[in-house]
Order: sequence, then structure tokens, then C-alpha cells
Amino acid sequence: MGRRIPGIQFILTRRETGDPLVIGDPQPVGDVQNVWTSIGRAAIIGIFLILFGAFLYIARVILLPTFAAAVISLTLAPVIEVGRRRGIPPWISGVLIVVLCLGALSLAATALAGPVSEWIGRAPEIGATIKQKFAVLEQPLSSLRKSRPFWSATTTCGAAGRCLAVDRGFSCACFPHAYCRRGAACDQ
Repeated sequence: MGRRIPGIQFILTRRETGDPLVIGDPQPVGDVQNVWTSIGRAAIIGIFLILFGAFLYIARVILLPTFAAAVISLTLAPVIEVGRRRGIPPWISGVLIVVLCLGALSLAATALAGPVSEWIGRAPEIGATIKQKFAVLEQPLSSLRKSRPFWSATTTCGAAGRCLAVDRGFSCACFPHAYCRRGAACDQ
């Protein structure tokens, strides 16, 4: 068998003995230098990830076409290989594949031109149908819009949190981080 990594050996040994995980009282940090070293490493990793994301965002103009070309070439490589085995040069196979793809796209555009132009002609009718189907939501949304000023300010109720007033102040309950009606009080 091959050489075992010490960390893996420790994990395997702990698993084999079946010792339960023991959680004790918190202990003070033994060495502050180790804490700062760990925090520094985490910060470096975080900064690296942020910079790598920025690099990908800036370099997408170059990377996106490059990766797209790589994916397409890997996808079509078997087709070109079959053509090469039959004696067709790879450049002829590539040109043939491009011509076939362009022909398929133009055929699809021609086939879809009729239905798309019909949908564009019926756009006002389709819009009216959609508006009719969403008319059910008109009343709840308008009442929600009207109640926006009603809930704009907050009233605190001591250490229990903020007051959430429901139904124009007839009932009141305290919840942390909840917003309430202007002027509502919570005496619970």
C-alpha cells in the first residue's frame, strides 16, 4: 500500500476508535500569533477571490470567445476525425460544418418568421389577455400602495423590540426588528 498522509491517518484512527465528539467549555486562546496568522491567511484568500472575480469580469471580452471556441472545437472534433479517416482534409470538414450550421440557422429563422410576425400582429390582444388575467391582483396591490404611508414610521417598545401594529392599531404585538404604524404603542 502507498504512503499515508498524516492528517488522513489521524482522521481514520479517530473514526476507527469511535470516540464521540467532546465539546467542552471555551478555553482562552493559547497563542495570539496563530490567531492572527489564520486571520491573515483567510484575508489573503478572500482578496485573491475578489481579484480573481474582477479579473474574470474584465477579461470576459477575451476569455468568453476563447472558451466558446474551445468547447465548440472539442464538440466537433469527433466529426472532423471521422472525416479525416475517410480521407477528407480537416479544413474541408470545418468549412462544411460551418456551412451546415449557417444553413440550419437560416432555415430556422425562415421557419419562425411566420409565427413571430403573427405574434407581433396580435400583441395588443395578447397584452389585453395578460392584463385581464392579472386583474385579480389589482385590488390587493392598490390597498398595499395606499397603506405604505401608514407603516412608514416606527415606534419602539422598550427592550422587547419594535411594535408591530395590525389592523389600524386594534392589536399590537412586539417583535424584534418589526415596523409599526405611526403613533402605535405597545405595552406588553
